Amino acid sequence: FLAQQGLAFRGHREYSCGSQNEGNYLELLKLLAKYDALLAQHIKTSKRNETYLSHHIQNDVIHALATEVLSAINHEVQEAKFFSVIVDSTIDIGHVDQFSPSLRYVNATGQAVEHFITFHDLPGSSAEDFFSILESSLETLNINMVHCRGQAYDGASTMSGNISGLQSRAKEVSPTALFVHCCAHNLNLALMDAASCCTNAQLFFGTIESLYTFLTGSLPRLRILKDEQEQLDNAAQVLKKLSDTQWACRKRAVDAVVQSLPALHNALDRIVSGGVPNCKPKVVSDAQGLLSTVETFEFKFMLIFWRNVLNKIYTLSTFFLQSSTIDLMTALNFLDTCGSLVFRKKFHDENLEDCPIKDAQQKFKVETYFYLLDVFSRQPKERFNDFRMVASKFNALDPKTFDDKHAEINNNAIKDLALFYNSDINEEDLLEEYTFFRSVFKNILSTGTVLPMNEVPSFLLANDMKKVFPNVCILYYFVTILTIP
Repeated sequence: FLAQQGLAFRGHREYSCGSQNEGNYLELLKLLAKYDALLAQHIKTSKRNETYLSHHIQNDVIHALATEVLSAINHEVQEAKFFSVIVDSTIDIGHVDQFSPSLRYVNATGQAVEHFITFHDLPGSSAEDFFSILESSLETLNINMVHCRGQAYDGASTMSGNISGLQSRAKEVSPTALFVHCCAHNLNLALMDAASCCTNAQLFFGTIESLYTFLTGSLPRLRILKDEQEQLDNAAQVLKKLSDTQWACRKRAVDAVVQSLPALHNALDRIVSGGVPNCKPKVVSDAQGLLSTVETFEFKFMLIFWRNVLNKIYTLSTFFLQSSTIDLMTALNFLDTCGSLVFRKKFHDENLEDCPIKDAQQKFKVETYFYLLDVFSRQPKERFNDFRMVASKFNALDPKTFDDKHAEINNNAIKDLALFYNSDINEEDLLEEYTFFRSVFKNILSTGTVLPMNEVPSFLLANDMKKVFPNVCILYYFVTILTIP
């Protein structure tokens, strides 16, 4: 129960004298003992060294559970043979940099699954340290790194560097382990660029942060805001703090300001008018500055603009790109639509020459609005270019391209895949299998059944086609385990 709920077994006061809280594990046993006479008798009458409830026994139980879970994962990976690695590191509350690898593979039913396998303290932050721990973690499970066919990390050079990073070291062992940059992280970087690409964008997010700091940093000022929200019959929206690494925080921060804008305006006006007793001059000055800013057209326009953009990208990232079942081609299609969300045409009155703009409205339109749109339309293409190249390798496996007009292109792409994965598949057999498989699938499509690429492995296994199309099945395994984290 504790493991399933993600709760700690115990704390540091487990055997403290007179402690009223001996940890979740022992307190839960006490609760169960009220309804279990045998357990109650064991706890009450057993000697202290015979209760089998000490922290050493608890650790043994946790270790036994972990061993069973890892054994099950290992069994599935051995059956699948090929897998991808997902690696990240984070500093925990104890300021220890922890390495956390996960595996992605296709299980016996053809479904892609992802499993975290271990935590490791990092002795250093070099690519060599990362690779050494990754390799040792896999060796502990008797998993051969040679069978790795995909790797997914963030964009840090230590991880994704193609010369001396973790990516390159993994490819020294497994040359066909294609690298996929974390799409959610990449999208976050694109948004960070847009948020700092021009002065007005920086001023806007600076104002959002200042509103949070100013109004939540003082209880009297926060009470004024809540009073104004209640008077306007608004649900009390708590202002959110911005984060440089979690762009979803920006969405929540902007949403909170949009929903509370009238209350924010009235609260700042009350503070300027003396609504806070014994208020310092600097506080009044800060309130007046924020009030003047939120009343401007530029701030209100940017508020609506960023709300629309962040809401669309939040939906794209949260419900699609971070789904464990999404495939490469579907992700690529979603990313292509990301740029079209803010696509614009050139206006006839747009200033194309490098000359001063005297009109304030035209200046804001050209230097802020148009510039932001250009950044949004350009960033996805630039940042996801490598991902697009990886996805294009497997375009021939997309059932949507099985029509006759794509036949020649697909055959050439299959030959390239056969050459790239020459250690795993037979080229001549693959071409024959692919031609036959495509005709079989065209008959399925003609019945009105539309099968996404990530569901093809399940279809092959469910219909016992793996023996008929072994090489095609392997390729679909590869495209399925290439994760879009």
